[in-house]
Amino acid sequence: MLNIVVSIFDVESEAYQAITELRNQKGLKTSIMPEAVLVNKETGSYKVLDFYDLEDVSGRDTVTGGLIGMCIGILGGPIGILLGGSIGALIGMNADENQVSEGMSVLEQMIGKLGDNTIAIIGLADEEDESEIDNLLSKYKTIIARFDAAVVEHEVEKAKEMQEEMENLAKLEMRKQKKEEHQAKVEERRNKMKARVEAVKEKHKKS
Repeated sequence: MLNIVVSIFDVESEAYQAITELRNQKGLKTSIMPEAVLVNKETGSYKVLDFYDLEDVSGRDTVTGGLIGMCIGILGGPIGILLGGSIGALIGMNADENQVSEGMSVLEQMIGKLGDNTIAIIGLADEEDESEIDNLLSKYKTIIARFDAAVVEHEVEKAKEMQEEMENLAKLEMRKQKKEEHQAKVEERRNKMKARVEAVKEKHKKS
């Protein structure tokens, strides 16, 4: 099964060692993780610390164009910030995080796992036996979560469409404001010019 595997580490140096092991694929017989990114999440933004793409599986650069890269772009963008804020509000109202996660989208679940100041490896894996990657990472202090890669890709595409729509609406609003500001300035200039002309007319009447 194709999964997006998220491994969250307590120790940054261990995360570097783990991505090196995953890059070498030693100990994996029926599973493979052909691409992965090591990220540090700080206050909503994602900093890429390391990455690899063994076979160019996505046909695009892992960080900027592949599924993992697009996923990170959405998680760290406006949609991710909105989703993260809504999750925080829900958890604040409901102490049971498991109950909150029910019915959430996969992206929301991922954001819920990736809290601030988090070091994580996010990889695309083809797994016949999930225990192989778990065993490879078992020597490290890490929490592992899996998400259906096809579902993630679908949600990322939808989120991209929403983000583009938001950006277009923002541009239209900015243009509208600019036009209104322009019209207001033109009207102000017109009134000033009219006032000067009226003053000249009054002066000539008195003379």
